[in-house]
Amino acid sequence: MSTVEHIFIAGTDAGPEEVARLLASLAGMSVSKNEKGRVFLSRPARDRQIGGELSVNDYVDAAPEEGDESLIDDFPLVLDVGYTGRERNVQLAEARALFADLAEGGELTLALVQNMDLLLAVSTPEHGTVWMPPDTTPDAEHRERWGRYRVRG
Repeated sequence: MSTVEHIFIAGTDAGPEEVARLLASLAGMSVSKNEKGRVFLSRPARDRQIGGELSVNDYVDAAPEEGDESLIDDFPLVLDVGYTGRERNVQLAEARALFADLAEGGELTLALVQNMDLLLAVSTPEHGTVWMPPDTTPDAEHRERWGRYRVRG
């Protein structure tokens, strides 16, 4: 089971490095790059750090079969969010707080996904932040819950 939350990002044509600077300004984060050019964001969280890699969303299915689409197919970027303390409840609380801070800027469309199987929240400039009912997935089975927040039809 994954121990990483994911914040999916849409509403911009910019790449990870440029978006990282925007996210950093919205949520008090620092930006760094490793020797391979991968982009990372972090900020203090309790007695540790919260953050992770911001990258192109490789989870996208660009041409899903009808009935097999997922909300995350609409998002070109993803921030994999982890907590250095490895405490699951703290990580989830910190990921929610980070999402809320990023959403407060209102510039981007965002989706917070837990363990790649639960859609916790969506934020769009048009609708603001909407916390999903428990057990909502980003998959087609719950399209009626998240469909109005899609970036594309």
